[in-house]
Amino acid sequence: FPYSGGSGTSEDPYRIATAGDVQELASTTSDYDANFVVTADINLGTAGVFTTAVIARDTDTSTTAFNGTRFTGIFDGQGHKISNLTINTTGAGTYYLGLFGNVNECELKNVRLENVSITGGTGSSYIGGLGGHCTSSIISNCSSTGTVAGGNGSYEIGGLVGCNLFGTIRKCYSEATVTGTGSAIALGGLVGYNGGTSTAPVNDCYATGNVSGYSKIGGLVGYNSQGNIRNCYATGNVNGTFHVGG
Repeated sequence: FPYSGGSGTSEDPYRIATAGDVQELASTTSDYDANFVVTADINLGTAGVFTTAVIARDTDTSTTAFNGTRFTGIFDGQGHKISNLTINTTGAGTYYLGLFGNVNECELKNVRLENVSITGGTGSSYIGGLGGHCTSSIISNCSSTGTVAGGNGSYEIGGLVGCNLFGTIRKCYSEATVTGTGSAIALGGLVGYNGGTSTAPVNDCYATGNVSGYSKIGGLVGYNSQGNIRNCYATGNVNGTFHVGG
């Protein structure tokens, strides 16, 4: 059986129980439209330090355009801990970092990330604990703790999601510290950039981590373009130079 069992359907999703299962999913792009459930706590620290996103990674860091396969399936963490994810890429031009690098029209739910450590280099962008770049997707009941950071000139960095376009984030929270050095733009405790249209809401969410950068720095959302934010709050310290808010 692939993974720890299952067939990938909605009735019989693939079962993810170990760090090895996560790595198998990462390398099996043909399954990116399937259904997955996490069935046990997973320590990704045993997999070592990653230099790209784990799942749906960018395969060419020389351009900001995404090169790779987007995740379009359903991933249900079932409340189990996925801990000690470490991504460290200190080179210039690093994009789409997180447990998921780039997702489209997918559903991520009940994913509990603990002690993430994600570090992007100079000019890095689309960085989040759970997802770097999320388009037209539903993210619900997910959380993150740890640190998410970008280098000088980085942008769209969030404790949970770096960039949310046309999607919904509901009943989520982040306790991660979010930092960007130099002229870092659009950093938020939960989401770095939220927008697309007014139908891209953030509902019933909160963030408690400290956030620091240069411009468009928010305790909850760094740069909210057109989306609605309802029933949310942030409690962390927020520091920046321009367009800074709790």
